[in-house]
Amino acid sequence: MLEEEIMLGAKVPSQWREKYEALARDAGISLTEVVRDALAQYIGAHNKSSALVSPLELLQSQITTLREQVEELMLYKNQMRELSIRLSVLEQGITKIQTELVPSGTISVSDAVLIDPDEEYFEDEPDEILTDFLPNAKGL
Repeated sequence: MLEEEIMLGAKVPSQWREKYEALARDAGISLTEVVRDALAQYIGAHNKSSALVSPLELLQSQITTLREQVEELMLYKNQMRELSIRLSVLEQGITKIQTELVPSGTISVSDAVLIDPDEEYFEDEPDEILTDFLPNAKGL
């Protein structure tokens, strides 16, 4: 059985009407439905089929989203902390290995000069490399 509807009238500031009209336009509903929903929310008889979302519901939804994002950021923070600890342990291990395997005063890997194959002094022929340093091989 449908409830009987009555007509109510009220005077409101013109700014309210502009806001209600904007809400109605944004939600795609009539001005009457906006006012009806506002009154229903005020007395706690909010219609679940309403096209409007109450400011409280909107805030609750935003708070839920923010909580989820904070939880995700906390997870990332903990993962970063764990990775930082692992990196520190690896760096310490590398330093220990370097000091044990490379005696002091010798050339380390970081001191080594790498030969650039594009440079002119680099020769790619193995037979030239083997024979160039022999004194009698120049005539071969």
